[in-house]
Amino acid sequence: MRKLLLPATALALALPSSLVTAQAAWTVLTPATSPSPRGGHGASTDGANMLVFGGNLGGGAFSDELWRFDGTNWQDISPASGRPAGRDWHCQAFDLLRNRLVVFGGHDAAGVYGDTWEFDGTTWTQQFPVNAPAPRDQSAMAYDFTRGRVVLFGGRDAAGARLNDTWEYDGTNWTQIGTVNSPSVRSRHNMVYDLQRGVMVMHGGIPAGGGQDPETWTYDGNDWTQVMTPNPPFGTGLFQFGMAYDPTRGQVILQGGSNTALRSKTFSFDGADWTDRGNFLGQGLIARTGNAMVYVPALGKVFNFGGFNSTFLNDSYEWSTSTPASFVTGGSACAGSAGTPGLTATTQPWAGDTLQLSASPVSAASLPFLLVGISNQSWGGGSLPASLAFAGAPNCQLYCSPDVGVPTVVQGATANWSVALPDLPAIYGANLYFQSLFIEGFALYATGLGTATIGAY
Repeated sequence: MRKLLLPATALALALPSSLVTAQAAWTVLTPATSPSPRGGHGASTDGANMLVFGGNLGGGAFSDELWRFDGTNWQDISPASGRPAGRDWHCQAFDLLRNRLVVFGGHDAAGVYGDTWEFDGTTWTQQFPVNAPAPRDQSAMAYDFTRGRVVLFGGRDAAGARLNDTWEYDGTNWTQIGTVNSPSVRSRHNMVYDLQRGVMVMHGGIPAGGGQDPETWTYDGNDWTQVMTPNPPFGTGLFQFGMAYDPTRGQVILQGGSNTALRSKTFSFDGADWTDRGNFLGQGLIARTGNAMVYVPALGKVFNFGGFNSTFLNDSYEWSTSTPASFVTGGSACAGSAGTPGLTATTQPWAGDTLQLSASPVSAASLPFLLVGISNQSWGGGSLPASLAFAGAPNCQLYCSPDVGVPTVVQGATANWSVALPDLPAIYGANLYFQSLFIEGFALYATGLGTATIGAY
């Protein structure tokens, strides 16, 4: 595989400045009705909506309400009776396989709960599994999309001791999972499922001695693995924050939380390290803790609700980018001896990431080149597409300006390239064009056109 590092300065000068757009950001929403201010509530998604249950309302009051948010409006969908007791610092996850919201544990003025509840869209039903975690609050729970299990880790028991046990719920029973490795005891941490990497991602929390934990761990259904991140949030880690997995970029998003103070920054985790995405105080996203976040697939956005600052909050925000990455193909390929090759991208062209491209089927006797161009309209004083008859290939078309040409070798029947895209604001939202050409003996053949819109995140 051949790797190409595009020269950032030359690329910035070549692309028009009018293409510059904003990176991902929080946007304040103004629904007509909202849940009352609260913190320590839970958030999940049924695929189409954000579901918020419970929370501390202040003054010794705890909510037993269930609210649904469709990206525009909030609606209280609590049944008139049969609800779980009001609580905060419970954990919840939506079981997509069974179409049930699952809630476990939590806390109110009387103490800590150890009950399991499910909501089927109409009715709450308490479950009575044979086995269950001990009563607790401040634990973390998420749904494993691949294995169809709800996973719970840690928390704080009725005596105030922090825990580090791992449990899974299949809709019938809880099972404690013994692992070779495990994070240390903690509470007020958070955990989400990383769909791209197929693992749970857990960060932070309050460890045994107090303070905050900087560690990030993953769980694959068999064992826990610590990810040695060079740059944990604030260098110290956090507790009591909102967190969600955003498949738009394939990253975990963290917002708010506490360490030595309440925090307002947003961070992202790409599977290897955390990146500081900055403050969004200009959008009114003030420092907070005890907020809840979730990604809603049908809406393609992360939503953040409520939390606590000097008082309880009930503001709603969305995290999205106006410049998503995309790669689309067009034009017509011409065949070589192995067949008609197609150009595909196995990653998306985000600024600051590596775009992986492949072309197949390709004859092993071929010499492949990747053309990278800034135009699909003109080159050398002529218009595009242009016939490659001058190169002895009258049935082939040149679709992009050949500003850069990168050779590689054939592996099997495939040619692969890696294109490192600079994280440069001047290229956000811009298009780059790609085409693969192949020399086979005295013949030439080619793929169609690949158009990459460079995303900003």
